[in-house]
Amino acid sequence: MLDVAKDWVSETKHEPGVHNAGINIIAWSTSHPEAAFKVIQAILKLTEDDGNLFVCSAAGPLEDFLSLCSDEFAELVFQVAEIDPRLRRAFQHVWQQGMTDARFKRVQGYSRAANDAKS
Repeated sequence: MLDVAKDWVSETKHEPGVHNAGINIIAWSTSHPEAAFKVIQAILKLTEDDGNLFVCSAAGPLEDFLSLCSDEFAELVFQVAEIDPRLRRAFQHVWQQGMTDARFKRVQGYSRAANDAKS
């Protein structure tokens, strides 16, 4: 999983527009959501000190994942967000894309919580 995360970071940093690793993450979002989410968590950790890459990771793989994963798995992601400030910060850069209104409202709630924690 870490290799896929590193590939995504490298592709995004050095080869804009080339996202072979991102294609895997999107495919795994429905077929292997556990693997996809682990890769996304690794990407968030690898990019947290680079503002631009962190935003790209949130507005890219995380946003796609939240649009594609099942409701049951989204619930698990929200449970992780309860204890993971990095994930809540990433939610600040996620757009609705293909998410249901209800799911996106939850993302926004965690995003606001992350914003409030900064204050």
